[in-house]
Amino acid sequence: MTRLSAAPAGLVPPDASPVQIGLDVFEQAMGTRPLLVRSGGTLPIVPALADKGIPTIISGFALPESNIHSPNERLLAEYLPLGIEVSRELFRGLARL
Repeated sequence: MTRLSAAPAGLVPPDASPVQIGLDVFEQAMGTRPLLVRSGGTLPIVPALADKGIPTIISGFALPESNIHSPNERLLAEYLPLGIEVSRELFRGLARL
């Protein structure tokens, strides 16, 4: 096995303003406050931005039955309007920073 690339871990403080705005917007749209989950697979841009003090939000819309990253992965059609609403409100909230 040969490693072709690597990136350091990127960690954004959960109390960062953009993260809190994201949590609020998701809660307004979905009716439930999302959980913050630390997971592997950092995109190399995240630690680069974090090193410059730029908080980064990486999110998706999925439930366990979405089968994320499996051959039968799917996005339920009813999630699409919610994703658009959350994205719109997230950008509005970030614009107020």
